[in-house]
Amino acid sequence: MEQDRRDRDRRIEDALVEVILAVEARDHAGRLAEYAETRIGGALRRLLADDVDVAQAAQLCQLTVHDVRRLSRHRRTRRSQPEPAPTDVSAVADQSSTEHETGPTRIAVRRRRLDASYRAATLHAPSAAAAS
Repeated sequence: MEQDRRDRDRRIEDALVEVILAVEARDHAGRLAEYAETRIGGALRRLLADDVDVAQAAQLCQLTVHDVRRLSRHRRTRRSQPEPAPTDVSAVADQSSTEHETGPTRIAVRRRRLDASYRAATLHAPSAAAAS
C-alpha cells in the first residue's frame, strides 16, 4: 500500500514537471514567433519601400495580401527581442533525482537543474545582433 502511494506521488510529480517544462517551451515558442514576425515585417517594409506593390510582394513571398499588410505594420517591441534557444528540456526533465528528494523538494531540484542548464545555454548562444 505504501509503495503504491509512493509510485502515485512520483507519477504526479513527473506530470507536474512535464507541465512546467511544456508551458515554458510554449512561452519560448511564442517569443520566437514574435521575433520571426518582426523580421518578416522589416523585410516586407524594405520590399514595399523599393516600390514593390503589396500584391506583388505577397506573390513573391508566398503570402496573402492580408498577411503582407499585417506583417509590414508589425514593429519591433521589447517582447520581440530575440532570445537564445533553450537546451533540450527533455534531457533535463529525464535527469533522475536522488532517492532522498521527495515531493516539492524533488520538483525544486529538477527546476534548478533546468534553470542552470538554460543559463549555460544562453551564455554560449549567438548574440542578438548576429541573429539580425
